[in-house]
Amino acid sequence: MAVSIEGAAIEKLGIELADYLNSVGWEIELVKGKQVYGSKGIQALVDKEIDLAFIQNDLAHTRGTNDIRTVIPLFPNISYIFYRNHLKPKNLNDLLINNSVLVSKDDEYFYKRLFRYYGVNIDSIRFNTIKLGASVDEFLHKVATGNDNVLCVFAAIHTPHVKRMIENDWEIFSLGDIAFSNRGSSVEGFCMNYPRSEPFIVPRNFFGQKPELPIYTISMDELLIVHEDAGETLIYDLVNDIFEGKHYLSQTEILFNHVTEEFDQDALNFPLHDSTIDYLKRDEPTFFERYAEAFGVIFSILVVMIGGLTSLRKIRKERIDKYYRRVMACEDISELESLSNEAVAQLQNEKLTADESFTILLNLVEKRRRELENTPL
Repeated sequence: MAVSIEGAAIEKLGIELADYLNSVGWEIELVKGKQVYGSKGIQALVDKEIDLAFIQNDLAHTRGTNDIRTVIPLFPNISYIFYRNHLKPKNLNDLLINNSVLVSKDDEYFYKRLFRYYGVNIDSIRFNTIKLGASVDEFLHKVATGNDNVLCVFAAIHTPHVKRMIENDWEIFSLGDIAFSNRGSSVEGFCMNYPRSEPFIVPRNFFGQKPELPIYTISMDELLIVHEDAGETLIYDLVNDIFEGKHYLSQTEILFNHVTEEFDQDALNFPLHDSTIDYLKRDEPTFFERYAEAFGVIFSILVVMIGGLTSLRKIRKERIDKYYRRVMACEDISELESLSNEAVAQLQNEKLTADESFTILLNLVEKRRRELENTPL
């Protein structure tokens, strides 16, 4: 199972998850480092060099990624736009124009789209690609000692590294006023156009004394993914064990509190594995269970209808039998004609059925007619 570079929140989550799964009978081996981080991890999964990986929900589809499936969403990754606190930006344009912006290759498309949405001319921004090291500590040291004034990065909400950035004289830029949350804010507008994302509010004082005001930003889920070829029973058992162990796991890693069965499947960049779907539907009634009451009513109606038809058939049978006897008792042709007309009228009134029994009656009438015509006076 591929996690990330050393010290990242997802690494700790991966370690706790692997330890728990191994304690209940699995054999999970972790693979760490920048060679399996982000898009490189998903490519390793496509090439079947690994079995499971953690990736952000908006990674672009490339060769073979149509065969990738989501096991479960794990937790929200938060978009942080850090800037050195000597800057006093009035707005996003003021922050970005003619400034150097540090961003990862995987996130560059997202941030360029975000900045365009806010009317920033991205050609006036100096983008520098993040060079990942062996650990988060190494990366943060490069950021602190570098010349970039803005850092755009996704990170888990419960991570100590954000507090470290704040303590090292960085601020977090807010994309809007939370007073407009759920009232048509610009953040909500962007998320409507970028459906993998969701508005997110970082509470004030969440990182000690900072932020002084709530930060209005964007989140995207971190996913646990697998190749479509993974065994159905294997993935079903994996999902079952993760959800059964959530209470224990959340005591050792707070990010597991975000793991839930209630999520928007349509918002996933990679569709759910069939076994996850089966697990989520495990308590749903079957088709027959769901409509058992309706089937019971229909069955009762059918029984009544069949009973009624049987009774009607029996009544009609008794009627036609009477006509048989009356035909044989006729002593003259006029009486026979009258009886035949009566039977036809009964047929028209649906008191007799135009079936084989009525044909027998007509043949019997004709036979009795010939007998009466040949009877000497």
